[in-house]
Amino acid sequence: MDAATCLGINHQVRTVQDTFIIATRQMTNVRKPHPVNSSGIGHRNCGCALCYRDRTQLDCAHPGKCIETAKILIDRIFAKWNPAIPNPDLCEELSLTEEEPYLGAC
Repeated sequence: MDAATCLGINHQVRTVQDTFIIATRQMTNVRKPHPVNSSGIGHRNCGCALCYRDRTQLDCAHPGKCIETAKILIDRIFAKWNPAIPNPDLCEELSLTEEEPYLGAC
């Protein structure tokens, strides 16, 4: 089973938030980014609690691949809608002309 299918079936990813939670997974004991090996894929036998739970309870054979796939999916979201990219409030950049405040008051 490929990682994208595993995310949907085993991890029951349904929303962008579900994907984002997996993509930004931190090791619970040290609060640092999830470890990866030299190929950039998460360790197959990672001993962190979340990967252990994925392997034992969710029947996920490769939690590291699922994490990397979730990151790829999040990166494909257009910047305006991507939860990983800070998006300043565009309304703060708008300004009214002298006439506009009076138009709304009539």
